Amino acid sequence: MDLRIKSLIKCGVYINLILLVIRIVISFEEILATESLYDLYGYISESIVATLFILGFYEKLLWRFNPFCKTPKIYGTYDVILKSSYDQKSRNGELKIKQTLLTTKIKLKTEESSSTSIDSKITKINEDEKLIYTYINTPKNEFRDRSNIHYGTVIIDLCDLKNLFGMYYTDRKSRGDIIFKNKR
Repeated sequence: MDLRIKSLIKCGVYINLILLVIRIVISFEEILATESLYDLYGYISESIVATLFILGFYEKLLWRFNPFCKTPKIYGTYDVILKSSYDQKSRNGELKIKQTLLTTKIKLKTEESSSTSIDSKITKINEDEKLIYTYINTPKNEFRDRSNIHYGTVIIDLCDLKNLFGMYYTDRKSRGDIIFKNKR
């Protein structure tokens, strides 16, 4: 299981226990007076719902502000230069990355086509953080005679988050380099 998922689950267990203890302390006299386990089950349910809400909010947004979170923050818009082995041309484009703690979605648009990520993962390879994603590329109709719809894989080095560099490979047996400049 991914380390980020494990740490999120672990954090959720601690948050749930803390919320449950707080709820029991607040209602301790009521629990003693009624001697009802039914109320205790209700408190457990309340703490689980509150924990899920907190974890959902953290996973979508708050993780970005956590100084202890080691996940590279790569969300945003990038100017892109593609250098293809297919026709030896350079192409300009724009890459948009939407990121939560556990997911990364990538869209690339050039004058000729658009690509959308199918799956992605941030991982370490030889101690270097990399974003690896697979995509489907859909060329505009006017370019389909020389560029069919195709799949590919991109590997991006995350050492310098302002200026990213990567390589791509496609099922058309083409490959190339990609240079990203963050617009932030």
